[in-house]
Amino acid sequence: MGYLWYFRLRGYEVENYPSDRKTFNHQYALPKPLKGVEEIAPVLTKLIEKLGFRLRNSGYRTQGVHLSMVFRDNTYWHMGHKTARVISDSRDIYKQTLILFMRSPPKEIKIISVSCFNLKKIHNLQLEIFEDIKKEENLIKMLDKINNRWGKFVISPAAMIGTGDLLPDRIGFGNV
Repeated sequence: MGYLWYFRLRGYEVENYPSDRKTFNHQYALPKPLKGVEEIAPVLTKLIEKLGFRLRNSGYRTQGVHLSMVFRDNTYWHMGHKTARVISDSRDIYKQTLILFMRSPPKEIKIISVSCFNLKKIHNLQLEIFEDIKKEENLIKMLDKINNRWGKFVISPAAMIGTGDLLPDRIGFGNV
């Protein structure tokens, strides 16, 4: 028993049990506090683009979005909701996050975090009557393929213009 604890305390995995991914999260501490949709939109767009890319790259789709913020006065606000359908497109995640953002108090934001929960590993698409889901899915795959090959954000939303130095890549503890 002491032998196993020796390795556990030094960061080694001793038990061999499968674990499922429950959420994807991306957080950013802003260099200066921002307030309002116009100021936060570029940062939020880049945050969600990175989150959406990681989500799709891991083979997941989501059916829930959560937004949390720490304000300049050190108060905290968060809200999440389940979506009507399973989504993986960054634009859809952004729309859902914007709905949550509109419900937040109008304060200066210091830290912002977006999470996707209720993850699904879906290999077959549920087609819809009024939308061409397969065409949209192929477009997203091609955009991800281009960005993978030629560099991140070669093709990106116009709202991300001027965010080059914001949100640098960092490796989280859970992704080592």
